[in-house]
Amino acid sequence: TSRPPHGPWLHTHMVACVTASFELATLERADLTFIAQQDILTRAETTLSCPLRIPDGTSGELVRKDLKPDALFGLAYHTTDGDRFRFFVLEADRGTEPVTSRTWNRKSFERHLAQYERYVVGGAYKDHLHLTAPLLVLNVVPDSDRLTLMVRQTERQLGGASYQLFQTFPAFAAPWRPPEPNHALLRSAWVRAGCEEFRIDTV
Repeated sequence: TSRPPHGPWLHTHMVACVTASFELATLERADLTFIAQQDILTRAETTLSCPLRIPDGTSGELVRKDLKPDALFGLAYHTTDGDRFRFFVLEADRGTEPVTSRTWNRKSFERHLAQYERYVVGGAYKDHLHLTAPLLVLNVVPDSDRLTLMVRQTERQLGGASYQLFQTFPAFAAPWRPPEPNHALLRSAWVRAGCEEFRIDTV
């Protein structure tokens, strides 16, 4: 029998499926326009990776840990008062990395939260991407168990974070099966730690 897809290929496929789901869903909406990653990066004359200095989780010493989201895109909201914008970085999490780690050198969700606190709340993204509009972090996970673990860690570590959004993409849970476009990623509410759920398809 053939082996199921796994590893980097499956992660790349998940990222592509998530971003394609958003773009396809916006095509059905006259009030929304999808803004592609390359358009944002070209305008800012930058790459997806951003160098950050964050406190080491053990020693508290500042260390450099480059942040590179899985993807980046934006939405233009066409309103009667003119266009408004939000931008999003995507983290596609298949549950292969630990939620916490004893060493800051190993990638974990704990380190993810520390980096994005600096990038979003600290405003580093504004200089990196040349943006003035809000930036939100979309965490897409395979199942509700993983989502619950990550939300709880966000509550423990940050007390909550309105810019960290969570939603499941069940097609990427085991056993993997080829997914259909998941328009619910745009249309459904996203879970947040310490905050009410959030709809990203409305201003």
